Amino acid sequence: MAIPPNPDARLIDGTQVAAASLAATAERAQDVYQRTGTQPCLAAVLVGDDPASAAYVRTKQLRCTRAGILSRLAHLPASSTTAEVVSAIERLSDDAAHVDLTGMHAVVLGRSPILGRPMGMLLLARNATVTYCHSHTRELPAIVRTADLVVAAVGNPRFVRGSWIKPGAVVIDAGYNPGNVGDVHFEEVLSVAGLVTPVPDGVGPTTTAVLLDQTVTAAERWWDGQRRP
Repeated sequence: MAIPPNPDARLIDGTQVAAASLAATAERAQDVYQRTGTQPCLAAVLVGDDPASAAYVRTKQLRCTRAGILSRLAHLPASSTTAEVVSAIERLSDDAAHVDLTGMHAVVLGRSPILGRPMGMLLLARNATVTYCHSHTRELPAIVRTADLVVAAVGNPRFVRGSWIKPGAVVIDAGYNPGNVGDVHFEEVLSVAGLVTPVPDGVGPTTTAVLLDQTVTAAERWWDGQRRP
């Protein structure tokens, strides 16, 4: 005998539950960043080239970027020993920097006075070695492939391709083009880079957060000056 459906039954919408959870997580991640200047980081260790595992990791990387959480991937060959995998996990666990710019080769794509040039100077101040590239740079893909850190600010949608990126490199997409598209071909670069910012929800929210932080800092300094005798 068939059991009739319960007219009072309600569906559990997993998408809505996940969205609410991710929104709350994003707020908490932003709070951590504003208080400490450091984003939470989720690291993954992928052993071998199993397609299902790789797809799972890519999904987690996308969710991380949308929630304001850094994502790191240590991709080890299938022949890795247990000791090698454990060592990789320990290195990730002990790394409190996320991204240490000291000694890194940074390539800045763009030389505008409001973004490209000052970005390069900021990177130099953090002890990175900086190469500026622009529309007249020869052998551009080859130069970008030497970079540990790529900053894209060229105003050309999906300009930076995945084949240009050194495996594990950090890619910062500072571009914004019609249709909410950045200067980086996100889907291609995501499969190669160690860290990558999406468009939207990448550099934009961070710059806003920094602007608000600096606004409060300026107000604090002004009021501290007013209270001095």
